[in-house]
Amino acid sequence: MNEFLKCRSSIAFSALPRFFFSLLPPLLLLQEKFFIVRFLSPEALPIMYHQLALRDVRSGKIILHSLLSPVPHQRGLHRRWKPSMIGPHHPCRYVSQVSYLLDRVSHELHRQNDPRRLHEIPLRKLRDLYREAIASFTNNEEGPIMCTHHVHDTQVSTWRALSNQTNTLKRGDSLKIASWNLFFTSRGPATRATAALDHLRTLFGQEPHNLVVMFQEVCQESLRVILEDRWTQDNFSVTDVKPPPFYYREEWNDVREENVGSMPTRHFTLMIIPRDLRVSNGFRVPFVSESERDVLVVHLPVSEEEGPNEPEGILRLRTTHLESLGLGYEYRFRQPATISALLKSELVQGRKVYGGLVGGDMNPTLASEHDDHRNPEIDLKDVWEDKLAPAPPALRPFYKDFTYGKALGNTWGYQSKGRPYQDYGSRLDKFLYTGPIETFPVREAQDTTGRLGRFGIGLKTRVGLNDVWVSDHFGIAIGIKMI
Repeated sequence: MNEFLKCRSSIAFSALPRFFFSLLPPLLLLQEKFFIVRFLSPEALPIMYHQLALRDVRSGKIILHSLLSPVPHQRGLHRRWKPSMIGPHHPCRYVSQVSYLLDRVSHELHRQNDPRRLHEIPLRKLRDLYREAIASFTNNEEGPIMCTHHVHDTQVSTWRALSNQTNTLKRGDSLKIASWNLFFTSRGPATRATAALDHLRTLFGQEPHNLVVMFQEVCQESLRVILEDRWTQDNFSVTDVKPPPFYYREEWNDVREENVGSMPTRHFTLMIIPRDLRVSNGFRVPFVSESERDVLVVHLPVSEEEGPNEPEGILRLRTTHLESLGLGYEYRFRQPATISALLKSELVQGRKVYGGLVGGDMNPTLASEHDDHRNPEIDLKDVWEDKLAPAPPALRPFYKDFTYGKALGNTWGYQSKGRPYQDYGSRLDKFLYTGPIETFPVREAQDTTGRLGRFGIGLKTRVGLNDVWVSDHFGIAIGIKMI
């Protein structure tokens, strides 16, 4: 039994009898160090409530007995390792750790002149203090990382920094926005990226007009394909020509410069913008994240419909890939709240912000998360709700939905192993916006419900001897116009 307990510091339980949990304290006392036991509360399924039991077994005192709150996934007490890396592991810069949060709780008790220790605090109050500590921690995003837009120079056959673009977006002009998660973990990322670009070219034409494409889960192989693709070179500028840096430090609170390093991010977001369109600037804002997530920001100058070409305001475009699936609802709420604050700033470089739109993989796994955009802390409009969707068709048991969830706006799960769309909400990809923006459907999409179009449905390509899905996600598309 002792060897079993030593195998990992995090043990997952899902449907064990309730009496089993009464056996945990004596089992934990067999250990000689702190450790966390994590399991899913049966009452909370499918909501991923985590219950943590943390004990100092040397003194026998309960430090933290139970926290019934949706806390982020923890991979260690003192540091969080970068997941799924090839080669040596390096600790991650963006950390959420139990010891830090407990310190915040203890500090708050001291500030309130409360002499009690953590194990003496009633569970309800301890839970509330812990949630407040999480909220304050997830507000501390890092500063922006600037991006240099590049355009392809055909004379020297290389990508150079974007400059001297004179075509300014005018109020009343239309943009077509597409967003697509390219699924970096599947086989043949370069081959699948080639098929994805071919599909976009087939849909939007050899010379697309005012098309912006937002990609998620771009890796080094797929980025190389995008940069070498003739369609991309002829029609677009790109936000990145190499993987953006991922910063880490040996310990979460070590601010010494010599202990901070960087490495190429394994997968990231990318935006391609019409080649002749003027771009003010672009940058990334890292989130507090378990998975190196950030939001990529592009500012498009906007001039008045009538009058000179001199820009008067800014349209803000964003793409992001929020925290994945079960890794933490708290993160997925705070991250769009940060995006909302960025979209709603009133002035940028002395220019008024007319409005903004964010597109990408929002990863809502709970039904309640589809309403988060209405929360006052976020307060964004969902393109899916701009026009009432028809009622979903009633399916007989075991009958396949040959529309792939069209009436529900589903974008994920039908092109994955098994049938995961039965376990998670499948409308993972969304467009959210604010300001005087009018949305309209684009005719190039494979299918359209309301105003939201989908593409990449059923799309496969040959990798080796097998046909594989180009992505596990469908792409989404929308038209917008500044009014």
